[in-house]
Amino acid sequence: MSYMKLMDEIEKRKKRLEFDMINQNIKEIFKQLKLFYGFKAKGMTVFTVEDAKTLINRLKEIHDLIKANNSEMKEKIKTMKNIDEEEKEYLWEDIEKVDKGIHHIMEINGFLMNNMGPTISAHVGATLLPPYAQVLLQINGKKDYELIDSVCMICDCMEHGDDALFGQICG
Repeated sequence: MSYMKLMDEIEKRKKRLEFDMINQNIKEIFKQLKLFYGFKAKGMTVFTVEDAKTLINRLKEIHDLIKANNSEMKEKIKTMKNIDEEEKEYLWEDIEKVDKGIHHIMEINGFLMNNMGPTISAHVGATLLPPYAQVLLQINGKKDYELIDSVCMICDCMEHGDDALFGQICG
Protein backbone atom coordinates (compact mmCIF):
# COMPACT_ATOMS: atom_id res chain seq x y z
CA MET A 1 0.00 0.00 0.00
CA SER A 2 1.33 3.47 -0.80
CA TYR A 3 2.11 6.06 1.87
CA MET A 4 -0.92 8.15 0.90
CA LYS A 5 -3.27 5.19 1.08
CA LEU A 6 -1.83 4.21 4.46
CA MET A 7 -2.44 7.74 5.76
CA ASP A 8 -6.01 7.69 4.43
CA GLU A 9 -6.54 4.31 6.05
CA ILE A 10 -5.21 5.60 9.36
CA GLU A 11 -7.68 8.49 9.27
CA LYS A 12 -10.57 6.06 8.73
CA ARG A 13 -9.35 3.78 11.51
CA LYS A 14 -8.90 6.69 13.94
CA LYS A 15 -12.60 7.53 13.65
CA ARG A 16 -13.50 3.91 14.44
CA LEU A 17 -10.84 3.54 17.17
CA GLU A 18 -9.41 0.46 15.46
CA PHE A 19 -6.04 0.53 17.15
CA ASP A 20 -4.81 -2.79 15.81
CA MET A 21 -5.16 -1.50 12.24
CA ILE A 22 -3.77 1.93 13.13
CA ASN A 23 -0.70 0.27 14.63
CA GLN A 24 -0.31 -2.02 11.65
CA ASN A 25 -0.43 0.94 9.25
CA ILE A 26 2.02 3.00 11.30
CA LYS A 27 4.38 0.04 11.39
CA GLU A 28 4.07 -0.32 7.62
CA ILE A 29 4.90 3.37 7.14
CA PHE A 30 8.04 2.90 9.21
CA LYS A 31 9.03 -0.18 7.21
CA GLN A 32 8.69 1.87 4.02
CA LEU A 33 10.68 4.77 5.47
CA LYS A 34 13.53 2.49 6.56
CA LEU A 35 14.28 1.93 2.88
CA PHE A 36 15.36 5.59 2.64
CA TYR A 37 17.90 5.78 5.49
CA GLY A 38 20.68 6.35 2.97
CA PHE A 39 19.06 9.52 1.60
CA LYS A 40 20.69 11.82 4.16
CA ALA A 41 24.18 10.78 3.07
CA LYS A 42 23.21 11.77 -0.48
CA GLY A 43 21.86 15.13 0.66
CA MET A 44 18.26 14.12 -0.06
CA THR A 45 15.14 14.06 2.08
CA VAL A 46 12.07 11.87 1.82
CA PHE A 47 9.57 14.61 2.66
CA THR A 48 9.30 18.33 2.26
CA VAL A 49 9.37 20.17 5.57
CA GLU A 50 5.62 20.82 5.33
CA ASP A 51 4.87 17.15 4.63
CA ALA A 52 7.04 16.10 7.55
CA LYS A 53 5.22 18.54 9.84
CA THR A 54 1.87 17.17 8.66
CA LEU A 55 3.05 13.63 9.44
CA ILE A 56 4.29 14.74 12.86
CA ASN A 57 0.90 16.33 13.60
CA ARG A 58 -0.92 13.15 12.62
CA LEU A 59 1.43 11.05 14.72
CA LYS A 60 0.73 13.32 17.70
CA GLU A 61 -3.02 12.87 17.17
CA ILE A 62 -2.58 9.10 17.13
CA HIS A 63 -0.37 9.22 20.23
CA ASP A 64 -2.98 11.24 22.10
CA LEU A 65 -5.76 8.93 20.94
CA ILE A 66 -3.85 5.87 22.17
CA LYS A 67 -3.09 7.49 25.53
CA ALA A 68 -6.70 8.57 26.02
CA ASN A 69 -7.99 5.10 25.15
CA ASN A 70 -5.51 3.41 27.47
CA SER A 71 -6.27 5.76 30.36
CA GLU A 72 -9.94 5.01 29.97
CA MET A 73 -9.27 1.25 29.82
CA LYS A 74 -7.02 1.38 32.91
CA GLU A 75 -9.75 3.13 34.88
CA LYS A 76 -12.33 0.57 33.77
CA ILE A 77 -10.07 -2.30 34.79
CA LYS A 78 -9.50 -0.78 38.22
CA THR A 79 -13.23 -0.42 38.83
CA MET A 80 -14.20 -3.92 37.68
CA LYS A 81 -15.30 -5.98 40.64
CA ASN A 82 -16.58 -9.31 39.31
CA ILE A 83 -13.53 -10.19 37.28
CA ASP A 84 -10.73 -12.59 38.15
CA GLU A 85 -7.02 -11.86 37.91
CA GLU A 86 -6.56 -13.87 34.72
CA GLU A 87 -9.18 -11.81 32.90
CA LYS A 88 -7.60 -8.62 34.21
CA GLU A 89 -4.24 -9.79 32.87
CA TYR A 90 -5.76 -10.27 29.41
CA LEU A 91 -7.11 -6.72 29.53
CA TRP A 92 -3.68 -5.35 30.53
CA GLU A 93 -2.15 -7.25 27.62
CA ASP A 94 -4.66 -5.58 25.30
CA ILE A 95 -3.49 -2.19 26.56
CA GLU A 96 0.11 -3.16 25.84
CA LYS A 97 -0.84 -4.17 22.29
CA VAL A 98 -2.43 -0.77 21.71
CA ASP A 99 0.66 0.91 23.20
CA LYS A 100 2.78 -0.54 20.38
CA GLY A 101 1.57 2.37 18.27
CA ILE A 102 3.51 4.69 20.54
CA HIS A 103 6.63 2.66 19.82
CA HIS A 104 6.07 2.89 16.07
CA ILE A 105 5.56 6.65 16.36
CA MET A 106 8.90 6.91 18.15
CA GLU A 107 10.55 4.90 15.34
CA ILE A 108 9.09 7.15 12.64
CA ASN A 109 10.24 10.21 14.56
CA GLY A 110 13.73 8.70 14.75
CA PHE A 111 13.77 8.34 10.99
CA LEU A 112 12.51 11.89 10.45
CA MET A 113 15.05 13.32 12.88
CA ASN A 114 17.85 11.34 11.22
CA ASN A 115 16.79 12.43 7.75
CA MET A 116 15.84 16.07 8.33
CA GLY A 117 16.49 16.84 12.01
CA PRO A 118 17.46 20.52 12.03
CA THR A 119 14.60 21.54 9.73
CA ILE A 120 11.88 19.90 11.85
CA SER A 121 13.42 20.16 15.33
CA ALA A 122 11.23 23.02 16.51
CA HIS A 123 8.06 21.23 15.41
CA VAL A 124 9.07 17.93 17.01
CA GLY A 125 10.03 19.78 20.19
CA ALA A 126 6.61 21.42 20.33
CA THR A 127 4.47 18.40 19.41
CA LEU A 128 5.94 14.92 19.83
CA LEU A 129 8.66 15.39 22.42
CA PRO A 130 6.54 16.61 25.39
CA PRO A 131 4.39 13.48 25.85
CA TYR A 132 7.45 11.23 25.67
CA ALA A 133 9.41 13.43 28.09
CA GLN A 134 6.43 13.43 30.47
CA VAL A 135 6.78 9.67 30.90
CA LEU A 136 10.28 10.15 32.29
CA LEU A 137 9.12 12.78 34.78
CA GLN A 138 6.83 10.22 36.41
CA ILE A 139 8.52 6.83 36.11
CA ASN A 140 6.74 5.09 38.98
CA GLY A 141 4.30 2.52 37.68
CA LYS A 142 5.49 2.77 34.08
CA LYS A 143 6.25 -0.31 32.04
CA ASP A 144 9.80 -0.88 30.79
CA TYR A 145 8.76 -0.41 27.16
CA GLU A 146 7.26 3.00 27.99
CA LEU A 147 10.52 4.15 29.54
CA ILE A 148 12.63 2.76 26.70
CA ASP A 149 10.48 4.44 24.02
CA SER A 150 10.76 7.76 25.83
CA VAL A 151 14.53 7.51 26.23
CA CYS A 152 14.90 6.57 22.55
CA MET A 153 12.76 9.54 21.50
CA ILE A 154 14.90 11.92 23.55
CA CYS A 155 18.13 10.38 22.27
CA ASP A 156 17.02 10.78 18.64
CA CYS A 157 16.10 14.40 19.29
CA MET A 158 19.41 15.13 21.01
CA GLU A 159 21.50 13.34 18.42
CA HIS A 160 19.84 14.62 15.25
CA GLY A 161 18.05 17.80 16.28
CA ASP A 162 19.30 21.35 16.27
CA ASP A 163 20.92 23.19 19.18
CA ALA A 164 17.61 24.71 20.29
CA LEU A 165 16.02 21.26 20.64
CA PHE A 166 19.08 20.02 22.50
CA GLY A 167 18.76 23.00 24.84
CA GLN A 168 15.03 22.35 25.28
CA ILE A 169 15.80 18.81 26.42
CA CYS A 170 18.71 19.72 28.67
CA GLY A 171 17.16 22.90 30.07
